[in-house]
Amino acid sequence: MGQRAPELERAKELVTQALHAALREDWPAAGKAMTAVSTETGGQGIYYAIRLLCDTAIGQQRRAGTLADTPGPYRPGWMNAETGAVTLDADAVPAPARWAARLVTARAAMDQEAYHGLLAGMPEDGAERGAYAAALLHGTALAVKAAQDGGGR
Repeated sequence: MGQRAPELERAKELVTQALHAALREDWPAAGKAMTAVSTETGGQGIYYAIRLLCDTAIGQQRRAGTLADTPGPYRPGWMNAETGAVTLDADAVPAPARWAARLVTARAAMDQEAYHGLLAGMPEDGAERGAYAAALLHGTALAVKAAQDGGGR
């Protein structure tokens, strides 16, 4: 197996820092680490970090028993963190959360066309793009917490 490029190793280190900060609910530190992924590793690092977050979310959802071990098709669902209510209505959630769940779902289903289409559809605006990345990070942190708690809510 070949050695990873240094920027990918750095992206992995930074996204791991971001996830650990998110698990502590230290959002300033999480944001700083995610920004560093972009500024220090460029486009390749960003896409690698996104893939790592998706794969972590998928693995943790499978560990928690909330995602089947077999490839999809899957349908994303969203839980309101305040009320615990679950919806399958994509229009009922903010665009960044909708995008993040669809991205993880496409990756879990091994639907490369949908996955790459969603990546290409990320907003160009830096702040808006950051909101999408933050939604993916937040969703991944929630998946890790659910697995640590012994399953879905």
